[in-house]
Amino acid sequence: MSQPKQPDQDRFQADIPVRTRHLRDEQDAPDYIAPLAAVAVIVALLGTTCLPLYTVASMIAIGDTALPAPQDTPAAQPAEAPHVPVVTLAFVIVFFLIAVVGIVGGLATIFRRNWGRRLLLAYAGLVLVYLITAVYLRMRFGIEGLTATAPTASALSLHLTCTLGVLLLVAVLMVVILRYFTQPHIARRFR
Repeated sequence: MSQPKQPDQDRFQADIPVRTRHLRDEQDAPDYIAPLAAVAVIVALLGTTCLPLYTVASMIAIGDTALPAPQDTPAAQPAEAPHVPVVTLAFVIVFFLIAVVGIVGGLATIFRRNWGRRLLLAYAGLVLVYLITAVYLRMRFGIEGLTATAPTASALSLHLTCTLGVLLLVAVLMVVILRYFTQPHIARRFR
């Protein structure tokens, strides 16, 4: 003989959900598209103003100095670097163009345009490639001009620490942008 169900048991069984809904499936679920795109636009704006102005000011302050004369022994000769002002100017122009891509891509991403998302992804990838190339060239050919503006070892190490800190922060932001905007449920939110 089965026992009749209590009224309380029916009420509790009715509260159990039949279907599970995920937040990522909801159209109204909060996302970080606009904040990440806004931060990318700010970084790109800083890239269009701060880096070119700093480079031009440092080139004027240092002047067009020639590379140091070769040493007597072949083992003591430093690696031959390309002509510093030309390479520096080329890097600034390339970085300026990359930053313009970031501004356009970030603004279009805020308005949920799919081409803007792709442009922002290209911007993040190009910034990472640029940072790796710039750090490699600085480590390979040295840091010209810093000894004139930072004569002490502590000032030089402080400058390198601040510079590497900013580079790491920007690199982490670009990796986050690449990872976040390539997720399928985020890509579906663009038109």
